[in-house]
Order: sequence, then structure tokens, then C-alpha cells
Amino acid sequence: MKFTRPRKVLAEKLLELGIEKPRLAFNPPSGDILNRIAYGISKELLCVEKGEDFKSGKVVDTEGSLRLLAFTGNEKPDALISRRGKPLNLELPKYPKIAVDFTLSGLLENHELKSLFVQTSMAFSVVRNFFTPENFVLIGNNQVSNEFLKKYSIKTAILENVEPDSVIVLDPQGEKEFSHEEVSHDTVIVIGGIVDKSQRLEGITAKIFPDSRHRKITLNGETEIVPDRINEIAKIVCEYLTSESTLEEVVVKNLTRDSKLRWLRSALQRNLIRIICGNRKLKVIPLSLWNEWKEKYGLNEFLLKKSSGHVGGICVVKDSVLERVKGKVKKGKREFLLVENIREEEIVVCYEQ
Repeated sequence: MKFTRPRKVLAEKLLELGIEKPRLAFNPPSGDILNRIAYGISKELLCVEKGEDFKSGKVVDTEGSLRLLAFTGNEKPDALISRRGKPLNLELPKYPKIAVDFTLSGLLENHELKSLFVQTSMAFSVVRNFFTPENFVLIGNNQVSNEFLKKYSIKTAILENVEPDSVIVLDPQGEKEFSHEEVSHDTVIVIGGIVDKSQRLEGITAKIFPDSRHRKITLNGETEIVPDRINEIAKIVCEYLTSESTLEEVVVKNLTRDSKLRWLRSALQRNLIRIICGNRKLKVIPLSLWNEWKEKYGLNEFLLKKSSGHVGGICVVKDSVLERVKGKVKKGKREFLLVENIREEEIVVCYEQ
């Protein structure tokens, strides 16, 4: 199922009460302002008072026709949000839990643990900005998870005795695609705390809740281009579950430079074509394929230049070059296409080593 964010629930409630421009009596909190305010009101930590005699402010956040004011400005408010007064009865929906698994943290090296801590703390902020702080949890009550909670002073639960049927593990090797249709407010979506870049622990996510559903997030059927940092995965999941967008649309929106580079390096290795033109050997990809990648994944020449070194240089050539192949020749284990000549205008961009 899809979920309505706290900020939208608050906006609808205030608009029903005839409030369109509430003003904060304090500086806005960090992160998603309206989401944080909605949570505070639902916990009766903040109150809403209607009126017209409050100090003017400027717009700091919007949701539909609601405009939230703060600081000093020229907008006249019609209500005040403060820490004193009569609480507003605001009930938020129940949301799924986003969990980071620490059960395998003993396998990580010291530098990997540092990265795990940073990514997990950022994931907490992501979940808080889309749902509530209570919807972020840890799995695995051990020395590492307790050290993390102490170091970052994050008040979150460590779930124990979790029902396997309620769990969905996000796993690149999962048998099916992750879908909101399998998610309810009782679901625990588990992100593995695996931050190993050397592929030393590749495939180990299968050991996390092995009897539960394992689902993958892909883009055009590929997992390699999907961002792999814990906080990035959490953002994709939260945005997907709270928007009308498809999973692929959300993934495209949240692609990072690192994930694009990782995918492009691999794609170049899989798709490069080796040609011989006179005394010159080139590794090329056709322009039609490069344009397809640019459109699908938002790639640019900077990323191509960065990735070209991974394959010893690459050139993008017009498709007409490959239409004039005269034969093939094998040198060692590699096959080369023979092209008599390449006109200068047929080389779109070239990064040779």
C-alpha cells in the first residue's frame, strides 16, 4: 500500500480548520519542517492557536495551499504554532518500520563500521523526514548497535523477536522486485548493514532473515545502478511508499554520481567494441547506445571521461563507422573489427589512454 506523509495529514487538518498560514513561534527544525511539526503536534509537544494578531513571517515550507511561516517577513499569519496552549488532536497513520540490520556487523572492519554508523545516522534522518522517528529501528542487539546508539544519541528501538512473515529484506539477489503492494503498516523493511566495497561480503545479505521475503530494487532490470548506501536506499523506499511514482521513477530521481559511475564502468566493459583502423586501435561504443544511456540514466561526458580510464580509454563514434566493417581479426583472446577509415566528424568524443 501507499502511505500519506505526516506533513500532508497536518496540512489537510489545518485547512479543514480554516488555517492556511500558520506561523512558528520558534525557529524551524532541521530536516523536513512540516513533517517534524506534524509529528510534534501529534505527540502534543506543539499546539496550534488560531488568531490574527501574531507577528508576520515569511514562507519556509508549503504543502498544497498551506503555507508555513517563520522568522521575520511580510506574510500575515492566521494561527500560531507554539509549545504552549491547547493541543490539537492530530492522529497520524501507522507506517511501516525501516530497519538497519546490525546482526552481521561483527564481520565489518573498523573503517567499514565508521561508514555504517554514518550511513545509519543519515538513514534515521531520512525516515524521520518521511514518516516518524519511531519508524526507524535497528535489528541486532549487540555491542556494535549499542555503540552506535550511544555515539549518535539516537533514541530508537532495537527490535527483537521479529516475526519473519512481517519482514521484507532488501537484497540485490532477491527473487522478486520490491513492491508497495506487499507493504502494510505492520511490515518491517530491512536494509542490510553491509558497507563492504571490496565485494568480500558479496551475497551475504541472503543470511539476514533467510526465511523472510527478499526483494530487490532495480532500474531497467539492473541492480548495479541503484544507489547502495543505506541512507540512499532508505530514501528511495520512503519516497516510493509515499508518492504516486513507480519504483523505477523514484530510482531515476535519486540516482547518485557514484551509482552512475559504478554502472557506467561495468556497462562500458560489457559493450565496448574494439576496432582497428590503419595503425590505430580504438575501443568504441556507438552513438545510438550512448544516447540511449544518457536518456535513461542522465549520464554526461564528465561521467564518461571518469569511467573511460577503467577500460583503458573509450570513444563514442557515429553508427556509420560500424556500418563499414570490412572484416574481423583476432589478436590473442580479443576480437577486433577492421574499418578502413574513420572520418574526423564521425568521432563524437574520445578519451584515449
